[in-house]
Formats: sequence, structure tokens, C-alpha cells
Amino acid sequence: MKRLICLTLFAFPALGLAAELVIKTFDPKALAAGAAQPLEWRVEPDGAKALKISNPHDTPVLASIFTLENPGVTSMVYAVKGQVKYQDVRGDGYLELWNHFPGTDGQPPSAYFSRTLGDAGDMAKITGQSDWRDFSLPFHRSGATQPPVKLVMNLHLPGAGEVLLRNLRLVELGATFRAGGPLTQPWWSNQASGWIGGGAGALLGCLASLLAALAAKGKARTFVTRTSQLLILLGLATLLAGALALLLGQPYAVTFPLLLFGVLLLGIIPFRLKQFHAHYESLEMRRMKSLDAFGG
Repeated sequence: MKRLICLTLFAFPALGLAAELVIKTFDPKALAAGAAQPLEWRVEPDGAKALKISNPHDTPVLASIFTLENPGVTSMVYAVKGQVKYQDVRGDGYLELWNHFPGTDGQPPSAYFSRTLGDAGDMAKITGQSDWRDFSLPFHRSGATQPPVKLVMNLHLPGAGEVLLRNLRLVELGATFRAGGPLTQPWWSNQASGWIGGGAGALLGCLASLLAALAAKGKARTFVTRTSQLLILLGLATLLAGALALLLGQPYAVTFPLLLFGVLLLGIIPFRLKQFHAHYESLEMRRMKSLDAFGG
């Protein structure tokens, strides 16, 4: 049991890595040097390099951030992620990712886009000002039989403003889309999943150790029995929640911890509860035999 608990604790810190596979990172200095139009790069106070795009005029600007030929995407769901910071942006600006696919069966090549035009979250539009925040340009290629052959990322500014980009990366993701539908809002983030899994795993591990120690000493039988039964119910609830998350198209960072906890609790606790009962009964029989012997 201790080995299974340890495996659980080690699994959750790695969960974020499993849910997001980085296949390419983009260096702001290299992007600025190879840009068709002037792009600047600078080093932030924390040492991170950032790409700077400025529009001093109150006229629309289309800035090409990168063009990536043969990106090497193999999964159905992928995204360009990073962080964005902006100030004095007039109007609703946005980032966009064009996904180019080869033609098949006599059909011409096709291209589709993702844009950050939401009101909140990682796909929120760029307007006014904001400190560093995460952004995401996800895409699900469910209608394409082949992976993309080219990715193009742009920044649209309808008027004056300054935008900074950093930590740009191309990642492959788990199944974060409903079949044939829009992006499903995750119940929690990859980072939160690590904290939730690690904290819950540590708490349940300590509780399981406490129950085993009490049962070994023959103490607190009612507490050990009732707590074990509650853990079994918790395992059933998390397993059902994990199945529901899977049906709703929740990402790996949501479904995996729920299903893992459900399987572990239902696979371990009923067996341990049976052992606890047998041990308590054995101790009770010994006590009764000792009383009979003493009375005789």
C-alpha cells in the first residue's frame, strides 16, 4: 500500500508535463532578427527575453510574429502559448494563428485560424492595458486527415498601442475539445492539477497510514471503519466524476487525477477494510480467551 501511495505522490507533480508536450520554443531575439517588419526585443527585469511590437499611429497594424514551416505537430489538439503584456492599446486587438493544411483527394490546400477575441481567460482580446498574463491559441484538427504543414502567428492592432510577448511555445495537448464542438472550459488548470493532486495525495496517504496504525494497535475501531467507508464512497464519487469529465471532453489534467484517485481508493481501501475487520476480530478473540483463561 505504501508503494502505491508513493507512486501516486510522484505521479501528480509530473501531471502538467504529461498534459502539455512542448515541441518548439521561440526566441524573441531570433524572431525580431528574421522579421519582415521591424520588431524589437528586450530583456525584462526578471531576465526573460520579450518581443516588443509598437504602433505609434492610430491606424491598423498587422505584425507577423512567425511563420513555421513543417511544425512537426502529430497530435489532434495543439496550441501556441505564451505570455502577453500591453498598454495603451486602442480598440480590440488580438493574436491569431493560421493553420495551413495540404490538399488531399484532389482538394486544394486549406487554412483555418484561431483568434484571441474572448472577453476573459487565455483567449481574451488585447485592449487597454494589462500586466503579464497567459494567452493560448489552440486548434483541433479533427477535420484534417494530415497534420499542418505551416503555422503563421500574427498580431492585429486596430490602433495605437504597445504589446510585449514572451515564453512563446508550440505545444501538443490532450483532448480538450468536444467532438465536433468548441473548446471545453477546463475545470482547473494544469498547474492547479499538480497542486490538487499533490495535496490530495499527501493528505490521503497520511490518512491511510493513520488508519493502518490505529487498526494495528486495535484502537478506534469505529473511526477506522467509518473513515474507510467514507474513503470508499469518495473513490466512487471521484471515479464517476472522472468518467463524466471524460465524456465532457475535459483535458488530461482534469480527468487523470479524478480517475486515478477513484481507481486507487476503490482498489485499495475495500481490501484494507476487510483486513482491518479481521484484525479487530482477532484481537477481540484473543481478549476474550484471555478473560476466560483468567476467570478459569
